[in-house]
Amino acid sequence: MTGTGSDFWGDLAGRLQVERDLLERLRFRYVALDLMVEAGEARFLGWALRDLDRARLKVREVDLARAADVARLNLKGARGVPSLREVAAVAPRPWSTILRDHHDDLSAVVTEIEVTAHRIAQHGRDGLAELARTGTVGPRRPEPVLAAADAALVTGGGAAVMAPEVARLRAPGTADAIEPVAIECLLHDVIAAAGRLRIPALLAFLR
Repeated sequence: MTGTGSDFWGDLAGRLQVERDLLERLRFRYVALDLMVEAGEARFLGWALRDLDRARLKVREVDLARAADVARLNLKGARGVPSLREVAAVAPRPWSTILRDHHDDLSAVVTEIEVTAHRIAQHGRDGLAELARTGTVGPRRPEPVLAAADAALVTGGGAAVMAPEVARLRAPGTADAIEPVAIECLLHDVIAAAGRLRIPALLAFLR
């Protein structure tokens, strides 16, 4: 086994921290997309999908660098490429503990991403079914959106205070109608994106 100086372990732990941070940002993108699809909010799906793709590419880039770091160990794992558990087992203290903590944290984030992606795909299929049935997609839990209300100055006891008018309501998305064909394309893109996590090297590393 080579490349096992203190600098190596510090660099590997730092690389895993960066990967964890990027995965957490990717998790945020998945959760945001899930909420939009569940709410039937089609206006911003294109932006959300592009943000998710960028976050996923960043994770893949740093995972390639992580894999190159691990390859420097020349350590043979039970299935060829060593897992993070196997790397931690040969690391000196305190790095062994730090690497095991990274394993637990990374595994938890990846598991949540996979669960959220599965939920997104189901919501996307539900949206397509609703679109075919009704010609549109709407919120699954309808809640009126408060529009910004005008405010009036009133005088009370010599002091000027703001007295808001009764809030006006508007239905979500009515100002930005989207054609059904465009919504259908977006929902297909959503379902495809939910199945594109596919970071096999990372999943094998965390087994």
